[in-house]
Amino acid sequence: MKQNLLLLIAATSIISCSIHKGLKRSYVFHDGSKRKLILSFQNDSICALKNIYDCDNLKNKEMTFKCKYKVISSKYLLLINDNAFIDTTGVGYFYFPETDSLNCEFLQKKEKRINIGPNYPTEYERYGKIPYITRDTIVSNKRRLTWIKKDNGNRVVGYYEFK
Repeated sequence: MKQNLLLLIAATSIISCSIHKGLKRSYVFHDGSKRKLILSFQNDSICALKNIYDCDNLKNKEMTFKCKYKVISSKYLLLINDNAFIDTTGVGYFYFPETDSLNCEFLQKKEKRINIGPNYPTEYERYGKIPYITRDTIVSNKRRLTWIKKDNGNRVVGYYEFK
């Protein structure tokens, strides 16, 4: 009986090590030169999403959210919220707090302009938008992680490719 238990434990550890072998410790998404997102895997179940802003006048230059993850297969990961923050509106993201960004020009909310043609997001809408982690699937492909962020209505609200 003890021998079977030891064989089972050894087989489980070998399988789990082979799954996690393909993951790097951290992946980076560059959003221009003003912001980057870093998704780091701390151990076999805990990860962190860090938003780092490049603004000298900003009090809090980074925001870090802890999360959990689960390996579904060799190509798919599941990010799970650890309930530290909750998406009450269901839109899949929130904006960087305006009170913290008063000294940083690109994070200040500006009035909408009337556009003729394509409706491009303002700098605040682009760089200030921070994705919520709920139960999101991340696809691993060629040493890159792709996170297609969706809201509660299953509409795509963000695309992040971590390298």
